Amino acid sequence: MSIFLITGPPGAGKTTLARNIAKKLTPTIHIPVDDLREWVVSGIAHPIPDWNDETERQFQIADTAALQLAQTYSKNGFTAVIDHCRDITTLNKLVANIELTKILILLPLDLNLAQNAARQDKNWDPLTFEPAIRGLHQTFSAEDQAGWIKLTSHKQIHEFLQKL
Repeated sequence: MSIFLITGPPGAGKTTLARNIAKKLTPTIHIPVDDLREWVVSGIAHPIPDWNDETERQFQIADTAALQLAQTYSKNGFTAVIDHCRDITTLNKLVANIELTKILILLPLDLNLAQNAARQDKNWDPLTFEPAIRGLHQTFSAEDQAGWIKLTSHKQIHEFLQKL
């Protein structure tokens, strides 16, 4: 089967896209890397307010675990969809020798911020992510996006789903 890797700033619509891909392709596993990180019962290093060496280490563990899980399911006939807020440079290194579809959701910043503010599915205040969204939007915009499907509007997301 196949593996999809979706990235973009918080609130861009990664999880929504992943769930919609999963609805179209059967059987499919959806792997939200944030969920893997939440499996840490004590000692979790959150990225906000400060990204530090331990945060990076824990993200690297989750990155590797998500990819291994996706490969295991894919080898057994599932489509795997990973959704993860991680920069393109890091993800490209992680998946350098793996065949998969890489998707970047990079909506206009004002739309991304509005979508984040409207989120009601989190147990924390989504507005705490505004500085991170602004910084990550700039990071994603500046990175080499070669090899990535770049979705910059709801229309493009819809069209992508229709082509599956």
